[in-house]
Amino acid sequence: MKNSNQTTINYLNKLISIIEMGKESYQQAAEKVLDPRLKEEILKIYQEKHEFSVQLQQEVIKLNGVPKKDINQVEALRILGPDLKSALTSGDRFAVMNVCISVEEIAIEEYKNTLENQEFPLRIKEVITQQLDGIERAFLFMATQFV
Repeated sequence: MKNSNQTTINYLNKLISIIEMGKESYQQAAEKVLDPRLKEEILKIYQEKHEFSVQLQQEVIKLNGVPKKDINQVEALRILGPDLKSALTSGDRFAVMNVCISVEEIAIEEYKNTLENQEFPLRIKEVITQQLDGIERAFLFMATQFV
């Protein structure tokens, strides 16, 4: 059974919110990191997140929906809790990077669940699949910064 446009729009808007939470995390990380090479990579991931958000917003518009890119602060605090509070108040580079990793884990889980449990038009499924690949690459990159 195919989803209605509104159901698809709701799922896309949820993914947009998750991507926006990731953008915020990477912006914070870029401000805290002193290593120029690492900062450059973090900014590339930030830019990729921006492109993902724009891409999803365009899909929502094609479905005659309204993109919602607001980050639900209550949900972000519930999900990231102590990691987010520590990162934002301490300025600790590793705490901020850990938040990036946590956001990527959340995004990977949400993208996989969305793909497994929802039926989308092929073009939207391809967009989500390509973005999931990028999110997984970002996760692996960030995770390797701790070793």
